[in-house]
Amino acid sequence: MPTIHEWAKKKGYVKYSGEPGDLVIFDWNCGNGVAERDHVGFMVKDNKNGTITTYEGNTSSISNGNGDCVQ
Repeated sequence: MPTIHEWAKKKGYVKYSGEPGDLVIFDWNCGNGVAERDHVGFMVKDNKNGTITTYEGNTSSISNGNGDCVQ
């Protein structure tokens, strides 16, 4: 089964800018260029300063890693 990144790339949806409502696939593993398994969120706002505001969904009441609530 392809990852979200692999599927989006195949369909031509991968881009490096966005607008509210777009999925954001983060590359948090030391900038290794492989974002498909790192983290996903929704873009809420372009802050016009090179950053964006996102809503994301890791869950946990203990470690913020997984389980219990959207944060």
